[in-house]
Amino acid sequence: MFSTVEVRWFYQGVIPSDIQTWFDQKVVEGIEPINQPSRTDQYLLQGHNASLGVKLREGRVEIKQRVQEYGYAEFGPAVTGIVKGRKK
Repeated sequence: MFSTVEVRWFYQGVIPSDIQTWFDQKVVEGIEPINQPSRTDQYLLQGHNASLGVKLREGRVEIKQRVQEYGYAEFGPAVTGIVKGRKK
């Protein structure tokens, strides 16, 4: 089992200019964002266990388990989220 950390952003609409500027600055600093190809994952619904995720991706079964939850964090004005830790 591998320990991993993920950051996922879900946002509808046009990317705000300050966020786009931040990404553009990272490219200038030599940190190239990874553009992932579109894909469709299939998830096994488990209403009783929110800390365990089972999915089928590109013919492989992947299992992820959340091992820690750090609660809510504020990342900037009007940007909050739940910080969670998982093992993959």
